[in-house]
Amino acid sequence: MIRPLQPIDVARYALSGGKGGSSRAYTMDRLRGATQSRLSLVEAARISVPLPRRSVCSWALVRSNRIVTIAAARPRSGPQTWEVSLLLTASDDDPGCIELLSQVCQGVARNGGETVFIRLVSDDPLVDVARLSGFAPCTSEFLFCIAGRHATHSSRPVSLRKKSPADEYNLFQLFNASTPAESRFTFGMTFDRWKASQERSRGRRREFVYETDGDLRGWVKTSKRFGAGQLQVMIHPQEETNVAILLDYGLKRLAGARTVCCLVPEHQVLLQRLLSQRGYHLTSQYTTLVRSMVAPARIEGTRRKATIAST
Repeated sequence: MIRPLQPIDVARYALSGGKGGSSRAYTMDRLRGATQSRLSLVEAARISVPLPRRSVCSWALVRSNRIVTIAAARPRSGPQTWEVSLLLTASDDDPGCIELLSQVCQGVARNGGETVFIRLVSDDPLVDVARLSGFAPCTSEFLFCIAGRHATHSSRPVSLRKKSPADEYNLFQLFNASTPAESRFTFGMTFDRWKASQERSRGRRREFVYETDGDLRGWVKTSKRFGAGQLQVMIHPQEETNVAILLDYGLKRLAGARTVCCLVPEHQVLLQRLLSQRGYHLTSQYTTLVRSMVAPARIEGTRRKATIAST
């Protein structure tokens, strides 16, 4: 039986022999090193309780009065795009997990969501389960981390400024220029859908942009929470020779962090190499999958229009 998740279900899951709050789905705010892989029961319970002005879609798979699997989804930066934020299951091949993920997506659609993302460790058997639930792979990412005090590297001076709201559309253009076409398509080809797909991260966040001749050509985002730092970098392909400058700019702003992690898309090969040269270790590889709940309806609508037009 699948039913809406209740706060007590998370504790019941742990007590019944589940994996004690270790979520198999990873959101951006949980990618802060291997020590952050376990999800506390308090945080999981918070996810299960919708707060005012915050949407949550959460369900539990129950058999013989025992919690078998728990899944929850939340919006990213806009109501159209959601992500699976919690996936607790002890089984790799339970067909009920397929049904549960499908139920989560249906719940998202009822709340106005059009797209659902899920990030899993690449060799997790649940990647195949997600495929059977209608998800399709869209992005492969590598997580580089370093613990303890890390050295900063001196690069030639570069002028970056704080990102302003007026930079949003130019960042969208930078994303289009620096991201392979197959990945761009999954995030949506419009500015509004791209913006809604941006992942949230908790803690103190700062964003900077790099310009050349008035054109926005690079972006750096840092965040810090409980001593753990996180870095993201995006740069125009024609400016790739300057990626080390942007990397070091961001790392210097995280110099006081206890640990620093950087999630790098598969296509950013040079950034991966530079992180390795700076002592960062590859700790995990992730596969992000996506499911759209609107494409079939739109296709059907197009077919109906074509049928009417031809009669």
